[in-house]
Amino acid sequence: MAETREEAAETAVDWASAMSDFQKRLVVRVLSLMATGEEPGPVREAQLNAISTLFLPPFMTKADVAPLFEIPAGTLDKGDVDYLDGLLEALADFPPEDEGH
Repeated sequence: MAETREEAAETAVDWASAMSDFQKRLVVRVLSLMATGEEPGPVREAQLNAISTLFLPPFMTKADVAPLFEIPAGTLDKGDVDYLDGLLEALADFPPEDEGH
């Protein structure tokens, strides 16, 4: 049900202002996992848009969206790459978490 997954991602954007930071983190993590199984197109775009809208560095880190960076490059379209680049840019202002803690 691609339409249902697309609508759910769009609804997450609509509810963004009503969510706590922890709720946003949960939705970002779930959508990051979901997007890895999508084909390029409107469903993945809606998911990436929701992730980008809800993503809150430094509260959220690259670990929260790590599955996205495991999507094979050959399956990413230009829009997908733009969203992933935007996430990396959002993180660039913040040092990575110390892996030892």
